[in-house]
Amino acid sequence: MNKHNYQKMLSKIEIKNQNKLVDFFHSLPYFSNWTRGGLLKLHYFFEKKPAIMNQQIVREGDQSDRIILIKRGEFEVRKHSNPFIEMKKNRVHIDAGKILQY
Repeated sequence: MNKHNYQKMLSKIEIKNQNKLVDFFHSLPYFSNWTRGGLLKLHYFFEKKPAIMNQQIVREGDQSDRIILIKRGEFEVRKHSNPFIEMKKNRVHIDAGKILQY
């Protein structure tokens, strides 16, 4: 395989990945009315970060500097309402951006 064909193949893979992400964004209610062009521009600001089981992503009280979209998996939300009261927990299962179990 020569350099040109290799770069062409990589370009096709990148376009396919971009389209998958744009389709995912478009499936979410907030982004459903956005144009594909707008979502394609938006996707450049997102970073895919896989997480492992029991990994803490955000801690209550942390300053927010990003949006987290969960495409697939299961996560737990913990909320401290009062130091003298038991912590509230919610477990959520998500597949392709849709909440399947709450």
